[in-house]
Amino acid sequence: MRRRMMAVLLSMTLVFGATGCGSRTTKVSLGKDSEITEEKNTKKEEKTDKETEKEEKEKKETGKSESEEKETKDEQLGKDTQIDENHLIARVNYYDSDGLLLYYETFTYFDDGLMCSSTMHSINYYSDNLSYPDNEYSMIYQYDENGEMTLCMLDALSGSGMYDADTGKVVMGYEYDDEGNSTEIFIYPYEETIEEERFGVDPSKTEILTGGARVFNTTQCKEWAGTYLDMMGKVEAADEVTDMTVCRLMYINDDDIPELWIDYGYGYAGAEVCTVNGDEVDEVWFNHGYAYYVERENSIYICQGHMGDYADDIYEINNGKYCHVAGGTYVESEERNWDEAPVLIYHWNDKEVTEQEYEESLKKAFDDSREFDSDEDVLTFEQCLNLMEYLESR
Repeated sequence: MRRRMMAVLLSMTLVFGATGCGSRTTKVSLGKDSEITEEKNTKKEEKTDKETEKEEKEKKETGKSESEEKETKDEQLGKDTQIDENHLIARVNYYDSDGLLLYYETFTYFDDGLMCSSTMHSINYYSDNLSYPDNEYSMIYQYDENGEMTLCMLDALSGSGMYDADTGKVVMGYEYDDEGNSTEIFIYPYEETIEEERFGVDPSKTEILTGGARVFNTTQCKEWAGTYLDMMGKVEAADEVTDMTVCRLMYINDDDIPELWIDYGYGYAGAEVCTVNGDEVDEVWFNHGYAYYVERENSIYICQGHMGDYADDIYEINNGKYCHVAGGTYVESEERNWDEAPVLIYHWNDKEVTEQEYEESLKKAFDDSREFDSDEDVLTFEQCLNLMEYLESR
């Protein structure tokens, strides 16, 4: 394991290089700003006694202490070294030789430009017109105060037994021969990349997309991360976490405090989308469903249902609480001919409507053409818990 971690640490220093963690990453360089900082530091060392006396006099006149002076300089340095989000890698697409998308990897970052997490996805094709993505594995990264990586935490998103922590092996699926015998499809992400022939990937067609990556504002993360950490601790203590539980951080409104979607992995186990206000947590529960949202526009749509009873609800966040904006239900009529398709009865905002009126009302309440891809950035519960601990300690 130590050898693999050393490979990760060394490879993370490359710009747009394939890392030992099986992903492509960038390391933001301060460039001219760092040279300017070094020049300023050199000049600072060459100050004359007269200049020092002048600074002391100015400090007395302004009444600023040394700590206040340091805060002012730190703030200015932050302005000088702001990252250009348009140059951060948001996604890498991996294709076969015919140009068919097989895998894609998505990335999130901290606001200092260092990578926060990466998630590998695969595409399942059932027909020419039917496909859907699946989440394979994810990694989170932590750093010391000098920006040196101290942790690369890998975990599988496909259920129990799919990741071997001792070897770093991730089982991504199975291939079957004509007799029904299965063979594992696996990867060692610490050492290998998905750009291998055995995964059907043609490296010459790999596509790197920059701009639009998720960047976490860590300015006030200590408070909200601590609140989520307490809440997740209670969830864990109540033994509510399953082997399929995953988490997503999402920006529903525009307050730079992410909402937390905990999906317990099974329909009956349900899910909750949480928001924090200080040390208080508010949540919306649902089961056998999914959540969609338009990022930073304060609109989240939750659809759920099972065995003939379905619901669609739209919420917004006001003063740290979820407020129901609109919603409807459609249920199977109890009077039905079992030889025919079930008859559905539609209600929108407690008023009976036709199916067409229902669809029009739903579309008006939530613009699904602009929804954010909730499956881009997915972590296991343990990874998310670890991330909250890291942010709470910053």
